[in-house]
Amino acid sequence: MHIHETRIDGKRFLDEIKACSCQKKTGGEYELLCRIHQRGETWYQCPESAGLLSRDDGRKTWYLTPEAQKTAREAIRRFEDAVARTENEKAIRVRLPEEKVSVALRRRSKTAFNAVLRFPDGQSLLTVRLLENKTVGEIVKETAGVLRRDMEKKETADLLERPSRRELPENPFYRAALASGDELLPVQLRLLYRLADKDDCKKLGKLLRRRVLPALGKEYDRVFTIPAREIDFGLLARSGYEFVHRPYFAMRDSTHSLCEINPHTKYGVDAGKDNAEPTSFRAFLALFEEDGSDTPG
Repeated sequence: MHIHETRIDGKRFLDEIKACSCQKKTGGEYELLCRIHQRGETWYQCPESAGLLSRDDGRKTWYLTPEAQKTAREAIRRFEDAVARTENEKAIRVRLPEEKVSVALRRRSKTAFNAVLRFPDGQSLLTVRLLENKTVGEIVKETAGVLRRDMEKKETADLLERPSRRELPENPFYRAALASGDELLPVQLRLLYRLADKDDCKKLGKLLRRRVLPALGKEYDRVFTIPAREIDFGLLARSGYEFVHRPYFAMRDSTHSLCEINPHTKYGVDAGKDNAEPTSFRAFLALFEEDGSDTPG
């Protein structure tokens, strides 16, 4: 049997790390997600030297053999390389009013980005967070979450997550999108903020070469109950719909085989009442033809 942990002079040494990745650095310490034999997959702190791993604020420590150090150093190298590639001269830079908080975006595809978020951790140490293959909505949410840790930055967080049409020109992500020359990003942000009109959705549909549904008018501000198996969730996600999960303990008289969707607010619930009269997803899509809002693709 291979021994994966040994003790030398009272110190515990890990002989092997099966797999390792890094997405965050605070000060001179990296946060590594390591898969270790008989320990599963867990987050550990690791210094720049990659000589040891620690958990629980340093109360648990494992020293690394040269082979294990090699795996940890490779994860750190990949992290630093990805940060450098994302923050290069082609990056879309989001300038926030808060000191020492910055975001750099680099498009990976028509719908996904890599991003680097830099912010103080509250103890005078700078945290560098790498977000890979994320939508702009996920990056906005992560940035706003960082700002909400400080009550004085709540106003900026609100502006990032849900600006009004009047506030949109002051939104840091939207300003960066316009300055970048990226044709797609401003439209994606307007869709995210539920400010996209029919023309925006048509333009986005053409750029993505996929169908995009706009928000319907006030007269459609009601809930439609639709069988979950019929729904094209990819289409709804691309169109900016958000779904709330109804947990099983709150499922009295409801079922997850139905979903409730409002085509005006673009909000939905992943459950519906047992006794509701369902509408087919085909009939739901026909509402957009009635409204003259359908975007074929």
